[in-house]
Amino acid sequence: MSLGFYCPRCGKQVLVQYLRPGDEALCRSCGERVVVPESASETDARPEYELKALQRSTQGWVGQSSGEVEELASRLSRLIAALVDGLIMMPFVLPLYLILLMRYQGSIFDASDTYRIMWIGIPSLIFYIGINSYFWATRGQSIGKMALGIRIVQIDGTKATLGRIVGLRVLPMELIGWIPVIGGFLSLVDVLFIFRANKRCLHDEIARTKVIRCIRDSERRVEWQSDAPRS
Repeated sequence: MSLGFYCPRCGKQVLVQYLRPGDEALCRSCGERVVVPESASETDARPEYELKALQRSTQGWVGQSSGEVEELASRLSRLIAALVDGLIMMPFVLPLYLILLMRYQGSIFDASDTYRIMWIGIPSLIFYIGINSYFWATRGQSIGKMALGIRIVQIDGTKATLGRIVGLRVLPMELIGWIPVIGGFLSLVDVLFIFRANKRCLHDEIARTKVIRCIRDSERRVEWQSDAPRS
């Protein structure tokens, strides 16, 4: 049996399993974290994530099985994944910095010099997209996200396409970040957005995506039982 109630933010029905009134749930329509109310009623309807997981498994989406439940990735896991991606970029980016150091004698951080920004930014962006495109297309993950067991999906939990990830999630904020002064400010705003309840950064809002991890139903059931009061 599932519990059904309506999201106070978007008004869409939310169905949950293995949760009880007072537990926190996720509205997959708007991405809001909501508390299961006491008025939630039992229903035979299946939560949307179960139906979508079954559909993905039949379509052969790598990395998602019908026995998994979607949960938002933690802020720490997203940070570590970004650091891993950054470390992977270092062997490619460092030589570009060294070339500029030799040419400009250490003065390479002049924000008014667009050429110096483009010299590093464009090749780095091409390299970043190149090494991750296959994994984004097949798994919704960068290399760092694979290492942390998290991935990108659309706000409704369906698969995020490569075009959405690159065209709406990666490129806009990367290009904005190259704008002197304003770019740095907006990049900071992008990061700070993750401290909201729905854990979605500015680039998530632009692309209508979220980052999730998956917990198997059996694990979710054990967690719920461990929190239940003992008689």
